[in-house]
Parts: sequence; C-alpha cells; structure tokens
Amino acid sequence: MKAFLIGLCLGMIGVMLLLSSVAIQHQDIISANRLLWPDPWYRVLLADAYCGFLWFWLWVVWREQSVLRVVSGSC
Repeated sequence: MKAFLIGLCLGMIGVMLLLSSVAIQHQDIISANRLLWPDPWYRVLLADAYCGFLWFWLWVVWREQSVLRVVSGSC
C-alpha cells in the first residue's frame, strides 16, 4: 500500500509539474489573475481551494497528539 501511495503522489507531482509548465508558457500568473478575477466562478474556485486547505490543516491539528509536532511540522 505504501508503494502505491508513493507512486500515486509521484504521479500527481508529475502531472502538476507538466500542467504548470504548459500554463507558464501560455501566460504568467499575474496577467492571468487580472483577466480572471472579474469572473465570480474564479473567486469561488479560489475560496473553495483555500477553505479546503484550511479544513485539512485544522483536521491535522485536531488529530495530532502534540502541539509541538503540529507547530514544527515534524513526524
């Protein structure tokens, strides 16, 4: 199972690097943000992503036994 998860994570990293490379060649992030910000669905997408990151972080904090481990990020 661990090998599968490592392979899955490496695959996702590869996909994200490929997609980021293609996007960077097409348009830089600052000009893209200027064009997309007026679109309400773009703002919803950003809010959804960051709320998901926050909820995941809060879940990790809640599940962690030691406050020191949460703050330091160590195993």
